[in-house]
Amino acid sequence: GVQPGADSTPAAMPEVLVHVPHASNMEGIARFYAKLVGASVSLEDGTVRVRCGLYQTLVFAEQPSGVQVEHSDYHVSMYVEDFPGIFQRMEALGLMFVNPRFSRQARTLEEAVDQCMFRILDIVDPDRPEAGPIVQLEHEIRSPRKADGSKYKSCPLEIPQKA
Repeated sequence: GVQPGADSTPAAMPEVLVHVPHASNMEGIARFYAKLVGASVSLEDGTVRVRCGLYQTLVFAEQPSGVQVEHSDYHVSMYVEDFPGIFQRMEALGLMFVNPRFSRQARTLEEAVDQCMFRILDIVDPDRPEAGPIVQLEHEIRSPRKADGSKYKSCPLEIPQKA
């Protein structure tokens, strides 16, 4: 959308750090992003690094034993190319989330395509989803394109036109 005021130079956050409790299933977090989102992921020394495009990384760092981890009401947004596929993989695991704070809500793939977004809250190990959430972090997963293939108005990325 458009914000009031003069044009400004956008600032990017090259890295977002998310603390997770000690002894969390870090391999499961890595599998979540690799298998469900299709992201490039690395796991080293208790830290999961998720590539979110060319210049941004989402980092999950396991905290030492005894350190309390608390999360606020923030969420992360990510633009993805395989929007319908990611929706279907998340839906198959029962991960869809509708946040009542926001007017744009998607419960079905059709609504998600119409809204150019859907939300999830739980990060689970796709190999063991019955184990429940490893950590909760609200994601707004966005499509850079509208249903007709044109660029979504608030997408800040340069995207090639589909033929």
